[in-house]
Amino acid sequence: MRTSISSFLQRACCLASLCIDYDLSMYNSWTTDNICCMVPSHVKHLKVSIKNPDEIKLVLKRLQQLSSAQFRFGHTSCWRKLTEWIDRNMPRSSYKADAYSFIVWLGKNSIEFNESKHNSKRIKLTDDPQNFSDGLEHL
Repeated sequence: MRTSISSFLQRACCLASLCIDYDLSMYNSWTTDNICCMVPSHVKHLKVSIKNPDEIKLVLKRLQQLSSAQFRFGHTSCWRKLTEWIDRNMPRSSYKADAYSFIVWLGKNSIEFNESKHNSKRIKLTDDPQNFSDGLEHL
């Protein structure tokens, strides 16, 4: 079933936001690793239920294309270690926490890191209209 969902999400190329929620009967079978494998690279905003706060680090490390993420869980947690980790590893990011959720808006550092991993070709453009018209004459 997860494979079908993942395949569907990969083909939904206009999908920018995704909410993944599951009920108690699926709680043990939906791991953070499974969720990370399902989320396509074109998703920029994620809302997901998690089992413990340590899973947040895994999601943020693996899904670097995200601009924002909201993590929900069913118990109160201490956020101090997580906020220290974000401050240290993602200094331009901001976050908000309450008793049952943690929201993080990822700063430009994360986006720049993601872009630097991709090879891209640049097109050289010229401002000289003479060069442009000379090129047309040869066609």
